Amino acid sequence: MRSPRPRPDLRDRQPVRRDLWATARLVLVGAVVLLALSRVPPQAFKAAVQDRSADFDYYILALTWSPGFCATHNDPIQCTGEEGFVLHGLWPEYDGKGYPADCRSEPVPDPVKGRYAELFPSPSLMDHEWKKHGTCTGLAPDAYFQLAERIRSKVIIPAAYALPRPVAASQIDNVRQAFLQANPRMPPDGIRAKSSDRMLGEVRICVTKAGDFRSCD
Repeated sequence: MRSPRPRPDLRDRQPVRRDLWATARLVLVGAVVLLALSRVPPQAFKAAVQDRSADFDYYILALTWSPGFCATHNDPIQCTGEEGFVLHGLWPEYDGKGYPADCRSEPVPDPVKGRYAELFPSPSLMDHEWKKHGTCTGLAPDAYFQLAERIRSKVIIPAAYALPRPVAASQIDNVRQAFLQANPRMPPDGIRAKSSDRMLGEVRICVTKAGDFRSCD
């Protein structure tokens, strides 16, 4: 005669029940959180992302001298022989720590491209500058290009460089001094001039987040 099968001890099932209840509570909490987040406007998420990407100290306004650039580049849009200083970009910078880059994947909307089509020498440069630098400013595309346009417009190009012509690298200090004279609010250490292939290539002007001239780091 077979011995009776032992009855399971119900206490052995309690840990399983506790695990099931813990899982159920987590699912319930997750559902409540998702429901709460679904009521937050999309703009709030966008603003939060932008705020986290705005971690920098100042801007560099980079102006390319087209004759120097075109001596080593064959850009049919920029290198027409009619361009002098053109906007390269507005770059967020750290004090002594380099710069942030490629912070978000948000593209430039077509209406924004149309509004600021004249700001850069080529559409491809506009897209590049937004992707690499603009996405790290904490600004939406329209606000970023609006700020770049405003800062660019306040910089007075010296009369001696109003028309395009080759400028030797040996004359770079003269270029810097000419900018300081044309822009009295610019501090003496608030501008840098760069050479490219023994020619003037670019000037870089340091400004605050509000767009005021400041010393470069």
